[in-house]
Amino acid sequence: VTAEGGFALIGSAQVGMKGGITLSFKPPNR
Repeated sequence: VTAEGGFALIGSAQVGMKGGITLSFKPPNR
């Protein structure tokens, strides 16, 4: 679970800059 959470955080920063935070929040993390 830690790997998924850490990956989601990094993806949120990279994807967020592109304007696709939804993709980062797509994983079944929450």
